[in-house]
Amino acid sequence: MCGIAGIVAFSELALPYLACMEAATQTLRRRGPDNQSVYRHHRVALGHARLSVIDTSAHANQPLFDTSGQYAIIFNGEIFNYRQLKQQLAAEGVVFSTQSDTEVLLQGYLHWGTSVLNRLNGFFAFAVYHLPTQTLFLARDRFGVKPLLYYADRARLVFASEMKALLACQIPKKLDHNSLYIYLQLNYVPPPQTMLQDVQHLPPGCYMTVNVATGVVKQ
Repeated sequence: MCGIAGIVAFSELALPYLACMEAATQTLRRRGPDNQSVYRHHRVALGHARLSVIDTSAHANQPLFDTSGQYAIIFNGEIFNYRQLKQQLAAEGVVFSTQSDTEVLLQGYLHWGTSVLNRLNGFFAFAVYHLPTQTLFLARDRFGVKPLLYYADRARLVFASEMKALLACQIPKKLDHNSLYIYLQLNYVPPPQTMLQDVQHLPPGCYMTVNVATGVVKQ
Protein backbone atom coordinates (compact mmCIF):
# COMPACT_ATOMS: atom_id res chain seq x y z
CA MET A 1 0.00 0.00 0.00
CA CYS A 2 2.67 2.52 1.12
CA GLY A 3 2.10 6.05 2.37
CA ILE A 4 3.71 9.38 1.59
CA ALA A 5 3.96 12.68 3.42
CA GLY A 6 5.86 15.90 3.02
CA ILE A 7 6.13 19.47 4.17
CA VAL A 8 7.47 22.65 2.61
CA ALA A 9 8.42 25.68 4.72
CA PHE A 10 8.06 28.91 2.75
CA SER A 11 10.50 30.87 4.94
CA GLU A 12 13.35 30.36 7.38
CA LEU A 13 10.99 31.28 10.21
CA ALA A 14 8.80 28.30 9.29
CA LEU A 15 11.64 25.75 9.49
CA PRO A 16 10.51 24.41 12.93
CA TYR A 17 7.42 23.01 11.20
CA LEU A 18 9.62 20.41 9.47
CA ALA A 19 10.23 18.62 12.77
CA CYS A 20 6.79 17.01 12.53
CA MET A 21 7.69 14.78 9.58
CA GLU A 22 8.95 11.88 11.70
CA ALA A 23 5.66 11.76 13.61
CA ALA A 24 3.65 12.19 10.40
CA THR A 25 5.48 9.30 8.75
CA GLN A 26 4.90 7.07 11.75
CA THR A 27 1.14 7.59 11.46
CA LEU A 28 1.43 5.89 8.06
CA ARG A 29 3.25 2.85 9.43
CA ARG A 30 0.30 0.49 8.92
CA ARG A 31 0.32 1.43 5.23
CA GLY A 32 4.03 0.67 4.95
CA PRO A 33 5.34 -1.56 7.75
CA ASP A 34 8.56 -2.61 5.99
CA ASN A 35 10.42 0.70 6.20
CA GLN A 36 9.79 4.27 7.32
CA SER A 37 12.19 6.96 6.14
CA VAL A 38 12.40 10.74 6.37
CA TYR A 39 14.61 12.96 4.25
CA ARG A 40 15.20 16.67 4.85
CA HIS A 41 16.75 19.23 2.52
CA HIS A 42 16.76 22.92 3.47
CA ARG A 43 13.08 23.86 3.72
CA VAL A 44 11.63 20.53 2.57
CA ALA A 45 11.02 17.26 4.43
CA LEU A 46 9.76 14.07 2.77
CA GLY A 47 8.48 10.95 4.51
CA HIS A 48 7.70 7.48 3.19
CA ALA A 49 6.22 4.34 4.74
CA ARG A 50 6.99 1.38 2.52
CA LEU A 51 5.23 -1.87 1.81
CA SER A 52 7.76 -3.84 -0.26
CA VAL A 53 6.16 -5.51 -3.27
CA ILE A 54 8.20 -5.52 -6.49
CA ASP A 55 11.81 -4.88 -5.47
CA THR A 56 12.00 -5.84 -1.80
CA SER A 57 15.66 -4.86 -1.34
CA ALA A 58 16.74 -1.87 0.73
CA HIS A 59 18.08 -0.26 -2.46
CA ALA A 60 14.48 0.52 -3.38
CA ASN A 61 13.66 2.28 -0.11
CA GLN A 62 12.28 5.77 -0.44
CA PRO A 63 12.85 8.63 -0.84
CA LEU A 64 14.60 7.22 -3.92
CA PHE A 65 17.17 9.37 -5.73
CA ASP A 66 18.34 9.45 -9.31
CA THR A 67 22.03 8.79 -10.03
CA SER A 68 22.85 12.52 -9.97
CA GLY A 69 21.36 12.89 -6.50
CA GLN A 70 19.40 15.92 -7.69
CA TYR A 71 15.94 14.36 -7.77
CA ALA A 72 14.10 12.52 -5.00
CA ILE A 73 10.78 10.68 -5.29
CA ILE A 74 8.26 9.32 -2.80
CA PHE A 75 5.58 7.13 -4.33
CA ASN A 76 2.43 5.32 -3.29
CA GLY A 77 0.89 2.99 -5.84
CA GLU A 78 1.76 0.59 -8.61
CA ILE A 79 2.67 1.13 -12.26
CA PHE A 80 1.35 -1.88 -14.17
CA ASN A 81 3.25 -1.14 -17.39
CA TYR A 82 6.56 -0.30 -15.73
CA ARG A 83 8.41 -3.07 -17.57
CA GLN A 84 7.42 -1.64 -20.95
CA LEU A 85 8.37 1.87 -19.87
CA LYS A 86 11.66 0.59 -18.52
CA GLN A 87 12.46 -1.00 -21.88
CA GLN A 88 11.71 2.26 -23.67
CA LEU A 89 13.90 4.25 -21.30
CA ALA A 90 16.72 1.70 -21.43
CA ALA A 91 16.66 1.89 -25.24
CA GLU A 92 17.29 5.62 -24.89
CA GLY A 93 20.29 5.09 -22.63
CA VAL A 94 18.79 5.22 -19.16
CA VAL A 95 20.58 2.95 -16.69
CA PHE A 96 18.66 1.50 -13.74
CA SER A 97 20.02 0.46 -10.35
CA THR A 98 16.88 -1.24 -8.93
CA GLN A 99 14.07 -3.47 -10.13
CA SER A 100 11.38 -1.16 -8.74
CA ASP A 101 8.59 0.60 -10.57
CA THR A 102 9.45 3.63 -8.44
CA GLU A 103 12.74 4.13 -10.25
CA VAL A 104 11.00 3.70 -13.61
CA LEU A 105 8.50 6.38 -12.59
CA LEU A 106 11.28 8.76 -11.53
CA GLN A 107 13.32 8.20 -14.68
CA GLY A 108 10.20 8.56 -16.79
CA TYR A 109 9.51 11.93 -15.18
CA LEU A 110 13.10 13.04 -15.76
CA HIS A 111 13.00 11.89 -19.38
CA TRP A 112 9.47 12.90 -20.45
CA GLY A 113 8.49 15.54 -17.92
CA THR A 114 4.81 15.87 -17.03
CA SER A 115 3.83 13.93 -20.18
CA VAL A 116 4.94 10.79 -18.35
CA LEU A 117 1.51 10.89 -16.68
CA ASN A 118 -0.09 10.08 -20.04
CA ARG A 119 2.10 6.98 -20.36
CA LEU A 120 1.30 5.48 -16.97
CA ASN A 121 -1.05 2.54 -16.57
CA GLY A 122 -1.67 2.17 -12.87
CA PHE A 123 -2.72 4.01 -9.76
CA PHE A 124 -0.48 6.41 -7.92
CA ALA A 125 0.17 9.45 -5.79
CA PHE A 126 3.75 10.68 -5.82
CA ALA A 127 6.02 13.64 -5.24
CA VAL A 128 9.28 14.48 -7.01
CA TYR A 129 11.60 17.06 -5.44
CA HIS A 130 14.32 18.79 -7.48
CA LEU A 131 17.01 19.83 -5.01
CA PRO A 132 18.88 22.47 -7.07
CA THR A 133 15.76 24.51 -7.92
CA GLN A 134 13.84 23.56 -4.75
CA THR A 135 10.80 22.63 -6.82
CA LEU A 136 8.25 20.04 -5.75
CA PHE A 137 5.97 18.19 -8.18
CA LEU A 138 2.89 16.31 -6.91
CA ALA A 139 0.61 14.12 -9.01
CA ARG A 140 -2.32 11.73 -8.63
CA ASP A 141 -3.72 9.02 -10.91
CA ARG A 142 -6.64 9.86 -13.18
CA PHE A 143 -9.12 7.67 -11.28
CA GLY A 144 -8.11 8.95 -7.87
CA VAL A 145 -7.45 5.46 -6.51
CA LYS A 146 -4.56 6.66 -4.35
CA PRO A 147 -5.35 9.55 -1.99
CA LEU A 148 -3.38 12.77 -1.73
CA LEU A 149 -4.47 15.40 0.77
CA TYR A 150 -2.85 18.77 1.28
CA TYR A 151 -3.02 21.84 3.51
CA ALA A 152 -1.47 25.20 2.70
CA ASP A 153 -1.14 28.56 4.41
CA ARG A 154 1.35 31.43 4.20
CA ALA A 155 4.00 29.56 6.15
CA ARG A 156 3.89 26.02 4.78
CA LEU A 157 2.37 23.37 2.58
CA VAL A 158 1.78 19.89 3.99
CA PHE A 159 0.67 16.84 1.99
CA ALA A 160 0.02 13.22 2.88
CA SER A 161 -1.81 10.03 2.03
CA GLU A 162 -4.01 10.32 5.12
CA MET A 163 -5.54 13.03 7.29
CA LYS A 164 -3.79 11.60 10.36
CA ALA A 165 -0.41 12.52 8.91
CA LEU A 166 -1.55 16.09 8.31
CA LEU A 167 -2.84 16.33 11.86
CA ALA A 168 0.54 15.15 13.14
CA CYS A 169 1.91 18.38 11.65
CA GLN A 170 -0.41 20.44 13.86
CA ILE A 171 -2.53 21.89 11.08
CA PRO A 172 -5.56 23.89 12.30
CA LYS A 173 -8.52 21.67 13.17
CA LYS A 174 -11.21 24.01 11.92
CA LEU A 175 -14.46 22.35 10.93
CA ASP A 176 -15.72 23.21 7.46
CA HIS A 177 -19.39 23.81 8.15
CA ASN A 178 -20.33 23.68 4.49
CA SER A 179 -18.76 20.22 4.24
CA LEU A 180 -20.61 19.17 7.37
CA TYR A 181 -23.89 20.32 5.83
CA ILE A 182 -23.16 18.31 2.68
CA TYR A 183 -22.16 15.28 4.74
CA LEU A 184 -25.46 15.34 6.62
CA GLN A 185 -27.25 15.30 3.27
CA LEU A 186 -25.14 12.75 1.40
CA ASN A 187 -23.35 10.78 4.15
CA TYR A 188 -20.01 11.68 2.56
CA VAL A 189 -18.03 14.77 1.57
CA PRO A 190 -17.46 15.06 -2.20
CA PRO A 191 -13.80 15.72 -3.07
CA PRO A 192 -11.87 17.93 -3.26
CA GLN A 193 -13.39 19.25 -0.02
CA THR A 194 -12.83 17.59 3.35
CA MET A 195 -14.31 18.09 6.82
CA LEU A 196 -11.51 20.53 7.69
CA GLN A 197 -11.10 24.05 6.39
CA ASP A 198 -8.13 24.53 4.04
CA VAL A 199 -7.57 20.77 3.65
CA GLN A 200 -8.31 19.44 0.17
CA HIS A 201 -7.77 16.43 -2.03
CA LEU A 202 -5.59 16.89 -5.07
CA PRO A 203 -8.19 16.06 -7.74
CA PRO A 204 -7.81 12.83 -9.75
CA GLY A 205 -5.69 13.20 -12.86
CA CYS A 206 -4.19 16.48 -11.66
CA TYR A 207 -0.76 17.66 -10.63
CA MET A 208 0.64 20.51 -8.58
CA THR A 209 3.97 22.33 -8.57
CA VAL A 210 5.41 24.12 -5.56
CA ASN A 211 8.27 26.59 -5.73
CA VAL A 212 9.81 26.36 -2.29
CA ALA A 213 11.83 29.57 -2.62
CA THR A 214 8.92 31.79 -3.65
CA GLY A 215 6.03 29.94 -2.05
CA VAL A 216 4.16 29.86 -5.35
CA VAL A 217 1.77 26.89 -5.68
CA LYS A 218 0.32 26.06 -9.11
CA GLN A 219 -2.30 23.42 -9.93
